[in-house]
Amino acid sequence: MSARPSLLFVNQHYAPDLASTAQHLTDLAEHLAADGFEVHVLCSRDHYLSGEMDVPAEETRNGVHVHRVRTTAFGREATLGRIADYASYFLQVLGRLLTGRRYDAVVSLTTPPLLPVAMAVARLLRGQSYGIWSMDLHPEAETAVGMIDGEGPLGRLLYALTDWSYRRAAFTVDLGPHMKERIRAKGVLDERLHTIPVWNKKEEVFPISDDENPLVEEVGIHDKFVVMYSGNAGLGVLKKGRNAGDTASSMKFTSPNIEKYWLCRRLASPLRNSSPGLGTGSAASRRESP
Repeated sequence: MSARPSLLFVNQHYAPDLASTAQHLTDLAEHLAADGFEVHVLCSRDHYLSGEMDVPAEETRNGVHVHRVRTTAFGREATLGRIADYASYFLQVLGRLLTGRRYDAVVSLTTPPLLPVAMAVARLLRGQSYGIWSMDLHPEAETAVGMIDGEGPLGRLLYALTDWSYRRAAFTVDLGPHMKERIRAKGVLDERLHTIPVWNKKEEVFPISDDENPLVEEVGIHDKFVVMYSGNAGLGVLKKGRNAGDTASSMKFTSPNIEKYWLCRRLASPLRNSSPGLGTGSAASRRESP
């Protein structure tokens, strides 16, 4: 048994998956492993988008001990399939927490929703302390887009379970002041709340001049003021099954001179098939009139 402090991170996704939570967790886990901790990750084999990745059940990756459980792998196209993926991973995690080895600390992320509830059950039945790294708030997100009624029986049950799991945690890491306020409203004490915004690797994402940026020429924005959103369009888009073009038509713009320009990653493209200036994945661009 190692004399180093042992840490277990629990999240559905981990490298080589490219989900945002996987990337940030990989950064932190590898940093802690290099700093002398015995770091373990409990994740699934399924891919963020769909299907199962061709990865081993157990491996040591850049100093991190990765344990992958087998779950359903329906992907994100259908709600029922996604729920099945979430539920099968949740049950696998709960079983490991109740019957597997104990760690000096366990940290739960928030994919899938309700994952911290498994931590709270393990603490109740086994005394395993845990913390939460809150990347998302559930069921608040689902309530906000109308997927569930927060005042209905299901909504009340989900809020009761998640609020309980947050209150039982030894600490919670939030992403900023607005999330902190919502978590505080669950009854979490201020001394247990810690803000750590998400980050990027400076050697991978950094500003470059317009003259050296191939995207500026491709999109034609040399003399334009650009406001860019880079990321997932969120539950509202997923719920309605919209694509990027549908989303564009639903947005409101305050000037007839504003152009909408979409850079859409082709989801079927091989992972890490990088295009210059666009990061991971290949991209298709689309310009629309206001």
